[in-house]
Amino acid sequence: MMKNKLHFVFSAVMALAIVSCGGGDSDEIIVAPNPSVPTAPEKKITLGTTGEIFPTTAIFRGSIVQQNGEGETPGFVYSTSPNPTMFNNKSVSTFAHGSVNYEAKAESLEPNTTYYVRGYIRVGEGKYTYTSESTFKTTGYYGPAGGHVGYDKGEYKDGWRYMEIHPTGVYYGNSAVGTNWGDLNLFISGTYPDFGKGLENTTIIASQNPGANCAAKLCNDLVRSGFSDWFLPSSQELVTLARELRKANISLASGASLWSSTQKSDNSAYDITYMQSGQIEITDIVKPHTTRTLPVRRY
Repeated sequence: MMKNKLHFVFSAVMALAIVSCGGGDSDEIIVAPNPSVPTAPEKKITLGTTGEIFPTTAIFRGSIVQQNGEGETPGFVYSTSPNPTMFNNKSVSTFAHGSVNYEAKAESLEPNTTYYVRGYIRVGEGKYTYTSESTFKTTGYYGPAGGHVGYDKGEYKDGWRYMEIHPTGVYYGNSAVGTNWGDLNLFISGTYPDFGKGLENTTIIASQNPGANCAAKLCNDLVRSGFSDWFLPSSQELVTLARELRKANISLASGASLWSSTQKSDNSAYDITYMQSGQIEITDIVKPHTTRTLPVRRY
């Protein structure tokens, strides 16, 4: 009886060995996936709208879809030629945790230049996957009204996208110098320093300052190059445009001051001054002082 059992076991083992050796000479090993272990979804990146465009800088935006808890270092590659890759082109990157929107700032760009940009993630040693490309143009060029375009949102939002400042001043009467800000002992509420507030400031000042020699009124009433939507820029609009355009070798008022539409007190308002040190600073002077005035428009 014992002999029969041993013979049966030996025969079964030999049969299994013969089956295992059959099927050709392939050394391939096929491992069936365990259905209880989920496969991680592929990471997906999308290129967003390039914004906050100035003569030498821009903000790239993107989004990534990945599992919660996963980290990735997505980036952007850009060039003046189409379809840029990570080889021999400039790039910027950031860190993204989970599915999130992200952005990175490109610097040292050339003014008035068209760039091509693509998002990327690294998928292996020297290997990358890219998004489709988009284009943008750095500012520092002339706008439709003959002004210097210093800012581009990258998209139309709140009714406008670009901001241009005209290099030719606005004057009162026969003055070849500029305008006054307004009257003394008059505080006009609601004039803010923020970027994007210049038009609103101008409307408020023009309606509440009784004097004709008023920078905001003169900009508000200006018709130039067929456009009548000019305004006096806020302090942040003015100092930002001046500083950024200078990076494109465009000086708005070298060695002089320019009025803004932002009030400091009932007797003074903010201007910007080109300092001897080379810096452009926000300062303030009394409202009746005759100061150079440059109109701005957004479109």
